[in-house]
Amino acid sequence: MTEKKNLLTQPQENGAVCTFDLGNGEFRREVTVNQKFRSLIVDVDEHRGVALGLCPSLMMLPWSYSPFEFDTTNIVSGREATAILLEESAKQGVELGAAQFCHNYSGFGVEKGMAFLPTRFELARVAAHGKRLEDMLIMIGYNKCDHTFWSSSIGDGNCVWMRSLAKHAVSSWQGQMRTFGVMPMIEIKL
Repeated sequence: MTEKKNLLTQPQENGAVCTFDLGNGEFRREVTVNQKFRSLIVDVDEHRGVALGLCPSLMMLPWSYSPFEFDTTNIVSGREATAILLEESAKQGVELGAAQFCHNYSGFGVEKGMAFLPTRFELARVAAHGKRLEDMLIMIGYNKCDHTFWSSSIGDGNCVWMRSLAKHAVSSWQGQMRTFGVMPMIEIKL
């Protein structure tokens, strides 16, 4: 455990941000073509003792399949926002494609219910490492997308925040039935 924590808390250029989480306490800058990994580390919060990782699953989806009214603008945690959204969508009888995809994700080292749709605040941390993460996404085969992702932040006018990793792309509030990328996020205890 100490070894893992020391790796994660080193300065950013030598630390775990923009590394592959192998799911066993190991983190690498590169992986081989067939090597399995749990997530791409996109942020380390030393105060909370948590790292955020994007799971290696990308889907282009509408955020919602019909109008959904709710407000998660100020929720900071994607785990919390996703749980609230799924609970409220069940009450309203609305299918939230992006949140459901993330919640239902299961893959190498991730069980159903562990992953969530990140908030706009979490996507801002992802975008802080945009070019490097974009290179990592291309390394694992996601080279035919524009790297623009939905968040779990829904606000005024029932619009949802989307964020692009591209250097000069616009991130903004968009209509729920538009299609953008969705990648599940997980929290990793340090």
